[in-house]
Amino acid sequence: MLMMITNSESHNNEIWYIDSGCSNHMTGHRDWLVNFDARKSTVRFADNRVIRVESVGNVLVTRQDGRQAVILDVLYVLGMKSNLIIMGQLWEKGFSMNMISGFLEIYDTTKRMILKAPLARNKTFKVNLNTIESQCFFAATLSDDSWLWHLRLGHLNFKDLSLLRSKDMVSGLPSIVIPKKICDNCLINK
Repeated sequence: MLMMITNSESHNNEIWYIDSGCSNHMTGHRDWLVNFDARKSTVRFADNRVIRVESVGNVLVTRQDGRQAVILDVLYVLGMKSNLIIMGQLWEKGFSMNMISGFLEIYDTTKRMILKAPLARNKTFKVNLNTIESQCFFAATLSDDSWLWHLRLGHLNFKDLSLLRSKDMVSGLPSIVIPKKICDNCLINK
């Protein structure tokens, strides 16, 4: 198993357009994608042009409060000049939208406003988002199944991994050995 260690320090303040006519979030910035899948596909535009999709992944952004958020399932389209956030894709994930007084407001599944975009002169809604550029520094080989499952399950603590194993709640989960070493990423994030 390879574990990718990433650097998430480089921030880019970029314009994203909120669009209702497309079917997927899109960007031309491959370096913004994390957890990407290199599957190839195509996108057809309204003028019948077909453009190749190189991969799909997630884009990390820094919110105004300094915390990170993720835009899921973003298509990487080589040569794409604009970044698009698609209203329909947000709606499918349980987000809601409200247009009022010249602004588009987007709310998450808990009805908390996460984005507010003014109507521009050209009748578009655009926002500046601080995207985070992830870069791989190195890959490390994991030989311990306990660490492998810790990573696979989103850095779940080892005590709960042992509980999952003892109650047979996850297929294929081996016996978990609780290590003496603390996960560096868990320590940093706490």
